Amino acid sequence: MIVFGLVNDPAFVLDELGQEDETIPPLSNRHAILRPETADLRISNTGWINLSFDQRMSLDNTPDLFRYCRARILGSVSEFALPVRQFLDTYLDFVWAQTKILCPENDLYGAEDWAFSAWLPLPQVHVLLPPEYEDGSPQFAEVDIAFWQDGRLRAVLIEDSRTPIGSKRRRLDYLVKHHPNLELISLPRDQVSDGQFPVEAFPKGFAQYWKGLPLPIGPAPPDL
Repeated sequence: MIVFGLVNDPAFVLDELGQEDETIPPLSNRHAILRPETADLRISNTGWINLSFDQRMSLDNTPDLFRYCRARILGSVSEFALPVRQFLDTYLDFVWAQTKILCPENDLYGAEDWAFSAWLPLPQVHVLLPPEYEDGSPQFAEVDIAFWQDGRLRAVLIEDSRTPIGSKRRRLDYLVKHHPNLELISLPRDQVSDGQFPVEAFPKGFAQYWKGLPLPIGPAPPDL
């Protein structure tokens, strides 16, 4: 279980969701339940964003729809979290640029339509730790951004010159040590603020997010 976005108290979100996993949706605009068999989280996923029929009709071209998704992603980040916002800006710029130079197209769809197949960035993430970490209230480890790809949680931590709070550091250390499907990616703050997405810090397949997909799918596809 992870809680993300503009959330003051992740334990409150957990309490609201309840304890029965079977009744909790796998993805919303503030939480995700991830298991090893969970499919990759992409911008096209249902749950994190919902579009009404009227919105779909008004957003009738790919650039406008991508800008709308971008605004919704950045809207889930605090105005004071500048490094996180800078990372997301460069990531989404990178995703769009990839469609211009590498993505395939044909008579049914354009290359830009693949932008929604990119990995969904989850900002300001709180990862629920197991009960054995500490008895009592739920405890969460915090990372700046996370992606779910190939059954792994790719957690991005933007390094800060300030010394982290001891309890926060201990929770993160516990997560890194005990989570079997986690990959921590630490980025210097100046690397995030230089305007270039640090793709070299991610696995080789991260940049070609459309590989293995037969067709591009728009965000929040309607139920069939």
